[in-house]
Amino acid sequence: MARHVPTAAVTEFLSKLPPDRRPEVERVRSEVRRHLPAGYEEVVSKNMLVYQVPLEQYSDTYNGHPLWYCSVPQFDEAGWEA
Repeated sequence: MARHVPTAAVTEFLSKLPPDRRPEVERVRSEVRRHLPAGYEEVVSKNMLVYQVPLEQYSDTYNGHPLWYCSVPQFDEAGWEA
């Protein structure tokens, strides 16, 4: 498995999580990263942790954006967090 180094955006995202959510997000994040294929990247997009195939690795997408592999969304009591 390749070593995944969090970007400043990921580090900032994690630091802003409410204390009661951080342990669970870290647990899910750890599992995803453990199984993440080599070359995929961890980014923050649309207020979510996103694991994606970089355009350098696969550029033939319908919208010109990286292909998402999976994401970890954040919720509040009403549903999606803005």
